[in-house]
Amino acid sequence: MTAAAAGVELATPAWLAAVRDAVEAEAADPRWEGLQFSFAERLVAVPAALSGAGDEVGFTCTLQEGEVHFVATPSDEVEFAQRVEYDAARELAGQVYDDGAVGGASLEERFAAEGRNVTTGARSEAAAAFWLAVHKRLAPLTIVPHTTTNTAASA
Repeated sequence: MTAAAAGVELATPAWLAAVRDAVEAEAADPRWEGLQFSFAERLVAVPAALSGAGDEVGFTCTLQEGEVHFVATPSDEVEFAQRVEYDAARELAGQVYDDGAVGGASLEERFAAEGRNVTTGARSEAAAAFWLAVHKRLAPLTIVPHTTTNTAASA
């Protein structure tokens, strides 16, 4: 059994590997033929025990001509990007929802209004649907700690 099959903790190197695997598996689906984008996700205020060196974990992913390029470092040179506070990501990560219509959508909207989940740049509807499909693959594998670690958010 692979680490991803057993479950991976949010924001760890194993979780980043699981994100990469989910992206590659989803990109192989013929319905995404012709889809191209570049995207970066940045989790901030991540506990040092998870992130290793600093308080930020993230990745950059490019899909072009059916090829996935994935690096475990967020870039500012992308079409669209997401910056999510770790505590908000904890609540979103395990949500399984359809087309953003149940549970996760209201959380995403609340966190966006609070400035805790900020998306910048232009994201096509197809790219949004692709990432929803990746999330559906990843959510059941993601282990989310139940404690709040961001003292600023819990004060």
